[in-house]
Amino acid sequence: MRHKENLLALANILASHDRDTIQRTIRSTVFSKIPPEKKQSALQTLRLAETYINANPPLPENWRTSPNCFRDLSNYFITQTTIDDYEEKALCCWYLLLNETLPDDFSFQEIIVMGNAYLPEPHQFAAFIIFLLDKKVSPTSIKQSKLLYHYFQYNIADIASITRTYALIQHGSETTQAFLAQLVNTACLLRGFINHSKQGKYQSYNLMGDTFLHTKPIIHHAQKDENKIFITPYYETYASVLFQLFEFEFIKILLNCDSRDKGIAANIYDILLKSKHKKHFLNEIPLRILTGEINYFHACLLLNSIGSAYSYPLCLDYGPHPDLLAAITENPFYVHIAPEFLLSHQITSEAIYKLCANQHSQTIHHLPFLINLSAKLNNQHLEDLNNKIFDTIYNYLITVGNEFPVACESMITQHCSKLEARFEKKLAMYANNLDTVMNDFLYGKCNYQTIEEMAGEQLNCVNLIKRLFPELLVTLDYPFGYYVLIHRLIEKAFYHPQKNETLVLQQAFPSNVLYTITDDIQRRIRILQECLLLSKNIDFSREIILFSNKQDNEFTACFYHTEFGNKTYAFDFIASQQNGEFREWAFSVIQVSDTEMLNAIKRSIINKSDQTTIHLLQSTQLTELSALNAINYLITEGKTNDHAFIERCILIMPPAVFSKNLITLVTQYAVKMSNQKIVRFVCTALSENKFPEDFVKTTAYALLPSKNWGMIKLMCGLSSEPLNQNPIKKNNIDLLIDVLNLRIGKSTIIEFYQKDIIREAFCVYDKKNTLFHLAANSGCYQTFFNTFSFFEKHLVPESIYDFLYAKNAAGDIPACPLNLCDAKEINEFLNNKKEEYKNKFHFELPDGTPWRRPGNYKRTRVEYSFWSSDSEMSEEKSARIEKNALKGRARNNF
Repeated sequence: MRHKENLLALANILASHDRDTIQRTIRSTVFSKIPPEKKQSALQTLRLAETYINANPPLPENWRTSPNCFRDLSNYFITQTTIDDYEEKALCCWYLLLNETLPDDFSFQEIIVMGNAYLPEPHQFAAFIIFLLDKKVSPTSIKQSKLLYHYFQYNIADIASITRTYALIQHGSETTQAFLAQLVNTACLLRGFINHSKQGKYQSYNLMGDTFLHTKPIIHHAQKDENKIFITPYYETYASVLFQLFEFEFIKILLNCDSRDKGIAANIYDILLKSKHKKHFLNEIPLRILTGEINYFHACLLLNSIGSAYSYPLCLDYGPHPDLLAAITENPFYVHIAPEFLLSHQITSEAIYKLCANQHSQTIHHLPFLINLSAKLNNQHLEDLNNKIFDTIYNYLITVGNEFPVACESMITQHCSKLEARFEKKLAMYANNLDTVMNDFLYGKCNYQTIEEMAGEQLNCVNLIKRLFPELLVTLDYPFGYYVLIHRLIEKAFYHPQKNETLVLQQAFPSNVLYTITDDIQRRIRILQECLLLSKNIDFSREIILFSNKQDNEFTACFYHTEFGNKTYAFDFIASQQNGEFREWAFSVIQVSDTEMLNAIKRSIINKSDQTTIHLLQSTQLTELSALNAINYLITEGKTNDHAFIERCILIMPPAVFSKNLITLVTQYAVKMSNQKIVRFVCTALSENKFPEDFVKTTAYALLPSKNWGMIKLMCGLSSEPLNQNPIKKNNIDLLIDVLNLRIGKSTIIEFYQKDIIREAFCVYDKKNTLFHLAANSGCYQTFFNTFSFFEKHLVPESIYDFLYAKNAAGDIPACPLNLCDAKEINEFLNNKKEEYKNKFHFELPDGTPWRRPGNYKRTRVEYSFWSSDSEMSEEKSARIEKNALKGRARNNF
């Protein structure tokens, strides 16, 4: 650097010469016989010294040996824009400051990140980079530290400043030149400043503020947060020097150090508090905390370290530490590190009042500390000071509104319950303001925009209250929100004592309300929708509905069936109301198409609003078509697994909406789900002319594959609780036989006999031979054997004999077709039984002719007595019946 020697000479002259001495030296130098070049350089330095002394106060005695020497010179030159090479001279002075302050054996690698302290000043940053390179710090280490990237980002708004900074760096050594050569193609990695297309290539900014071309795009991956910095005892040794050069950046490194190094950091804080930089250190900390440069967590750690340094050991009881009282007196912010017992002290009390009165301390970052201080004061029962803190917090929150950190929110709600009363009073005042301006509007004293302006002015603070104490908005019924505000205005007009009774919404005293708010039709519809949604009064809701019905069809349709807000519809909202009288009235005055009704039902199903679905299916607006489509959607798409709800929906619908198609649909569903309750409802509640043709038979046929014998009995009128409706005939055994003939099969007929339904059929059916033929024709030996055993168990032998020879409609006696699998076994069984019963009941008359039962023969009453009871016939009773029957036959033979 070309000005290095001259600036060293300047510093020496200023330290050893006063103004008069410098003037005499200038005169003597002018007339001296030294070479012209040296004379010119010496005179230039002397004149600079004279100018500096004239512009600055007298220098202290130890000025030359203090760091302030080159710091003052650097700060002086950077402001003297009329001096040649003023920036280069300022850079050189800062370089000399670094060179003279830091020892040669210093580990310069460890201070690279501290260069962030010089980002705002280009000449200081340039001097620091040159200094690092001269101290043999590798260019790679400088680049990897991200210091150069931070500088580019900090000065991104002024690219010329970046370019000028690196132009200053060029005045360094050869090492500096090599370093700059590496930066020519090093991209800044800042979005918006890389990978611009140009002439088939890419153009990006490098770290020096210049552009360069490249063939491939630069891929920049987001960098992770920097790891914790490890500090060594080396930092502790040079703590005073590092703080002097880098100030807050040095403190930031201590705050972000690894947890294992917190002890070293605490020692460094203690060193600074005992050094000549104590005052500057203590003044710097509150400023950085209040501006947010030190976050709350780090601030607490730092203040705890300072508080520990200003406290006596627990074993000693010397009262308040004098250094602590001095720090609080010097800067009231340090009242936050005062122990609780010291808060009642006069010095701390005065500090709290000063702190609350100082506008510069009223920042968002100060809130957590004030809240903690309030908790301490509350523990000490210092109500006056505590109220002062609360007033300060409250006034600041009112000023800043909703823009405060989330971290403070829980602290305020937990520790500042006394704030609620203050905010309640404020919100009541805001509500009264709106009420007053609304009344002025209704009397024509202001326009609607005045109401919106008033609400807008209060909105930030109201948002704050909603965030901290949301229950206050409910308690005070504050109209929070745009449509809530309009609803309050229209409702006030509706209940106004001087309103026009005929046109409530269109014309309130003394001017138009709804049409004054807006001329846009869609916005008017939205306002009415929101008013209906917010209304808590039935009369007001009725008025909105009637008003909407008086408009044209498009307006009315949009009002009821256009989505607004959070996927809400006015028609759906009406259907969801629990007030049945209001709901039915609304359905009676609203015209809704089948499509609109179906869409409303679908929305309620999708939104899982079961009560709304029920209300819609019960409404008078439900038609046969919409009911059919709704139940079909419910079964196939809507609630396919919620069978209990589907059943409920079917059972609550009015009978008038059940068309033949709907009856068929619900019956098919009931058959599928084996739901007798739905079938009973359909057959009981509906009139006969609504049923499809052959409804009972079709249903019974459909039931057989599922083997639902209970429902088959129901459809055939054999249930223990028969229906008293026409579609189902009581004791319809013919239908039962038809069902069995239609779906005859081994598994079905066996199941049929196992369920003992045939016995119930015999109770009322006198054509038992048909069932006997049916069993023989089944082609299943086991089925026929079970049937025959059932006959033998419950009928007298003579009846069995009759059935063995009973002919069917075709004139055939019981036999199994030969093409069936068990035909041989069944027919052989039949032949054996015929022989058995024939031998058992074969009689001859005296003339030798076989006996034949006369055609008018009737069985005795006792033969059928067993049908009146479910209990099986005892062997004794069976023998008695058979004996009586034989006696009767013998008498007939004679």
